[in-house]
Amino acid sequence: MSLKTKESTYETIRGVYGSKATAGESTETKSRIAAALGYDPEDAAAIPDQANLGVGCGNPLMIANLREGETVLDLGSGGGFDVLLASKKVGSTGKAIGVDMTEDMLELARRNAAKMNVTNVDFIRANITKIPVESESVDCVISNCVLNLVPQEDKPCTFAEMYRILKPGGRIAVSDFLALKPLPPKLKEDAKLWTECISGALEVGQMDQMLRSAGFQDLLLVDKHLGPSLYQDQTCCSTQEGSSEAGNSCCTSAAGSVDGPARAAESKMDSDLDQYLSAFNIYALKANGA
Repeated sequence: MSLKTKESTYETIRGVYGSKATAGESTETKSRIAAALGYDPEDAAAIPDQANLGVGCGNPLMIANLREGETVLDLGSGGGFDVLLASKKVGSTGKAIGVDMTEDMLELARRNAAKMNVTNVDFIRANITKIPVESESVDCVISNCVLNLVPQEDKPCTFAEMYRILKPGGRIAVSDFLALKPLPPKLKEDAKLWTECISGALEVGQMDQMLRSAGFQDLLLVDKHLGPSLYQDQTCCSTQEGSSEAGNSCCTSAAGSVDGPARAAESKMDSDLDQYLSAFNIYALKANGA
């Protein structure tokens, strides 16, 4: 199965992730992976289980340095895991906003926020290439294993939107897979691998160039040396146990079988995905005078 147009890419992603909102990993697996990616176990335990489905490919909050009173916006917020964690960091005088294009995920995130009686959050339905918030209104943009899902021709627009909504001096804190070398065509054109956070990964140099072209400066792209096979070893993408509501993750498919990077490593490639991909922390600033 291949992706012929960006419209078919969005349609495929929307279908897969809409279904993920009603299927989930075991709580034990989710907690283990959250800890492995740097989430504080006590903080994660305070969030409804349904908000987190094995997390993504990192922990953007570790590098976001959120402060009380700030406005933070999460691109591709899924079940609201990172938004709810961020809401505690920015406090009652701050705001945490989640943006997602899938209504099922937004409904799930709102239910999770209601369970916590959180009042400083908002969840918005939108494509992240056109974010319906005012220019220069956000202190920090975060994202967890989502930018690689955006069709390649729309990625520059996404970075431009991130830059537009940031206040001067604002920052982005992103966790995502980047390609260490060019992906073979058979990987880049596979629709299933695209929804599993593989095919749409930018090369390291491409990410650097796109961020700079959008206007960002003081870039930091830090290789965490966590390839897709690590998620398989950590059972991040293990067979689901039972059925529960799901948050954002690039690990579990709508069908509830072994999926994501682990499945790709098992059945979609002849060679090891780790030679192509690694999880990165990505940090950049919008200049104060911009």
